[in-house]
Amino acid sequence: MWLSAHVRQPLFASLLICAACECNKGLPDSGTGRSVEVAQVRTLVHNAGTSEAPFALADTSFSALVADDAGQRVVYPLILGPGSARFDDLPFGPYFLTFSNYNIRTNENRVDLGLVSLGRATAGVTDGGTSVQLDLTGLEPWEPASDVLQLTSENAGYVALNAQSHVVEPPDAGATAARFDLDWLRACSSLRFGLATLVDADAGDVLTVTQLRSERVADAGMLELRTLVRAGTVGTLTVADHGATPIAVALAPPATIERFDLDYRQSLFEALKGQVHPQATTASSSVLVTAVPYTAEHGSYTAAPDLAVLRPQQTATDVRLAFDTGNPFPASWPKYVTARYLLQVDYAFPDGGSRAVTTALVTQDLLGNVDGGPLAPRISPPRAVKIDGADALTRRQISRRPVLTWDPPLAGTPSSYGVTLYRFTRVGSGPVIAVSEVAFFEIVETRLEVPFGEVEPGGEYAFGVTAFDAPGTDVQKAPFKGAFPFGQAAALTAMMRVDPALMNGP
Repeated sequence: MWLSAHVRQPLFASLLICAACECNKGLPDSGTGRSVEVAQVRTLVHNAGTSEAPFALADTSFSALVADDAGQRVVYPLILGPGSARFDDLPFGPYFLTFSNYNIRTNENRVDLGLVSLGRATAGVTDGGTSVQLDLTGLEPWEPASDVLQLTSENAGYVALNAQSHVVEPPDAGATAARFDLDWLRACSSLRFGLATLVDADAGDVLTVTQLRSERVADAGMLELRTLVRAGTVGTLTVADHGATPIAVALAPPATIERFDLDYRQSLFEALKGQVHPQATTASSSVLVTAVPYTAEHGSYTAAPDLAVLRPQQTATDVRLAFDTGNPFPASWPKYVTARYLLQVDYAFPDGGSRAVTTALVTQDLLGNVDGGPLAPRISPPRAVKIDGADALTRRQISRRPVLTWDPPLAGTPSSYGVTLYRFTRVGSGPVIAVSEVAFFEIVETRLEVPFGEVEPGGEYAFGVTAFDAPGTDVQKAPFKGAFPFGQAAALTAMMRVDPALMNGP
């Protein structure tokens, strides 16, 4: 799966202990099962290269779900130390490794649950109550509800992609100088465990502030193009925790201007809409050109600053556009392109009210692979989804352990599949319907038996079955680590009611 919280990076074998069954040529040394070893280490990318910080696994929700004669059972690991754990005597065969609401089905004896983050390990953090008073000069005349302010301090690991949305009072229209009183935690797009890192000039941290400006382009209908028009860098900022830190930043046109040529084949994304769901409607369409700090080795491993954003107003028409934008970041930083075609399905609740579920067709690759070439879907949605053997597009009652099956997509090569469980509930007795993602399962097969207890009797659920095309990843060995290129496409089912009569087990 590809999310900001589910990125994939190389396996760090030195943190894993040899599994007993492998050390004995596949034979267990005791009991009737095998040992499975798990490591979780955060790899931090910063000015000096990379460093590693192991997680305290004892403080996480972490278990294995295995099959047995009674159906299934939960197994908890032996914590060996920071970032290292072992399951003893697991049955041979596939099992689910569960980490919070994420579940990966694997048959590996060694699994890396590590991930990659931006910034140095020594960066301080804040849990809130911290503000930065940005006194900016040299702005292009500010346009409220259109211009975007972004902050990047890569060595500290701090990125804010919509800083203007987290200020006490936005600047007036037309302002070329303004003060932004910024809520540092709320603005952060690169949180660590819900905390925002602090910039420290003494540690070599530098802050880059950029302004992106929108314009209308009469191409394929009205196209909104947002480009980077102003930038400023300051190396004297040290953000004080639980306090207000003033800083003046002078913005100017970026010294480096780059030209991009994008051929966005929206019609091919639009053509997949019916495969997502017969009632799917287009919510939005966009293309982002992003500068990823330091390296492309780990895919889109962190929130990162934008160089340009395209938002077509007509979402079924192909767009070909060459344009210029500023780039104040190091020339060595790779650039990648993300096409995101957002679709939604409105679900009617049985006794009134409705709520929409949103999903996206996503294609992501390095700019060098798509600049001037067609930007099209990498993969199409899974086909012929069934629940308990029946068509998943027809509402009906399902079992407490529903079995989902599907056919591979017509286009693309799936590296894995994800199944998302959406639960619908009424808020109080009023008209508001809430939807929550209660669990996510990632597998490489085209069949999932949802474990007992994941759906509740009488509950209302829809399911999303996503095909991922990520040839540089191995989700069974390192599910949270990624690489370019990447694609995803989902098929959504009808809303189903779980059998309320089965109250005493599977």
